[in-house]
Amino acid sequence: MADCSIGALPAGAAIRRFGSARVAAFGIVVTTLATPAVPFVPHRVAFGAALFAAGALDAIVNVAQNAHGLRVQRLDRRSILNSLHGVWSIGAGLGGLSRSR
Repeated sequence: MADCSIGALPAGAAIRRFGSARVAAFGIVVTTLATPAVPFVPHRVAFGAALFAAGALDAIVNVAQNAHGLRVQRLDRRSILNSLHGVWSIGAGLGGLSRSR
């Protein structure tokens, strides 16, 4: 599971300091801006480092989103986390289909 990666360690510290919503929002923006640059890295070692950074950023965002979902679920006093994961899966599937041409 992605949450058990190296990115999960700094995610906890960042969430405690800045809050889950801020870490998720900022992290997804940074990930979105950084990931398209990965194919253009000219050297194999730098390419590996760029992939590692993209994976770590993704893990941080994943942890922050789940933490925030749990916070909202607790405030709402009903189970919503499974629905959030379901909607994410639908979005990932539709996103994958949109780039399949």
